[in-house]
Amino acid sequence: MPISFTIDRSARRIRTRIEGAIFDSDPVEYLRELLAHPDYRPGMSGLVECRDVHLGSVSTPAIRRLADFSRESESLLKNSCVAIVAPQRAVFGVVRMYQFLRDPPYDLSVFRDLASAEEWLDEVAGSGGASSPATIDPGEEEDA
Repeated sequence: MPISFTIDRSARRIRTRIEGAIFDSDPVEYLRELLAHPDYRPGMSGLVECRDVHLGSVSTPAIRRLADFSRESESLLKNSCVAIVAPQRAVFGVVRMYQFLRDPPYDLSVFRDLASAEEWLDEVAGSGGASSPATIDPGEEEDA
């Protein structure tokens, strides 16, 4: 799977990197693996970098399955906040679709650049979550 993550328990932060082609089963498989990891704790913040992603065959039904899985896993995800860096227009659009389809058991925002994502995450995680989601305009950068 082209999705890898590290968990820093002391900082209560998960850093995820998605590289290469991803397919329909990858997002739910990743989230299932993350939530089952022995270092994972509810309420952790997450930074997801999607800088070199090729969507492969990620379909709308796959995004719905991820949203459904998020709702089913609400007790493990609530009070978390996640910043997703998606500089490519197509990836940004898929992340926004997920953002709209899910019921928010956690705060999620999508950004074009890493610095903005980290700044938002530090602010929201430091305040205990539950902020207004930030979303950077998809027209700000062209596809990489």
